[in-house]
Amino acid sequence: MPLRRYRDRVVNLAYHLLRSREDAEDTAQEAFTQAFSAINSFRGESQFWTWLYRITVNLCLHRRRRAKPCESLDEQEQNDAEEHTDAGAQAVTKLMVERTLDQLSAPLRVVLILRETHDLNYEEIAAVLNIPVGTVRSRLSAARLKFRQLWQDAENEEEQHR
Repeated sequence: MPLRRYRDRVVNLAYHLLRSREDAEDTAQEAFTQAFSAINSFRGESQFWTWLYRITVNLCLHRRRRAKPCESLDEQEQNDAEEHTDAGAQAVTKLMVERTLDQLSAPLRVVLILRETHDLNYEEIAAVLNIPVGTVRSRLSAARLKFRQLWQDAENEEEQHR
């Protein structure tokens, strides 16, 4: 099984969901360990990588639920703002995207990341999440709408502070 060719994809997916390179590496390792241990349960009804993505998404969601915030959102925002003061407009935009994604519920965030960041089609997302394609469509629509609303709210708030 050529797990090496999936490593970067799994680490990137975990990073997008967890926002920590260290956690992403740990989760990817755990995903490969689980996949190897459960390879006999892989029935071939989907592509191997969608099965591996499903394992990774589940591990990431579990890790996020277990995680305890170590600082308040205000402290985190202040620290992030200080870190990115000199980073330029692109870094600020990336930070805004990450914060906006973090405000989405897990089901909406995951479906949006799989579609927009990992370029999976609806059928692939359905296979990864083990949900119907119609649910993927509705979640993606809701995620895009909610993201747009949150983005506009953040822009309006930023304008008020100027």
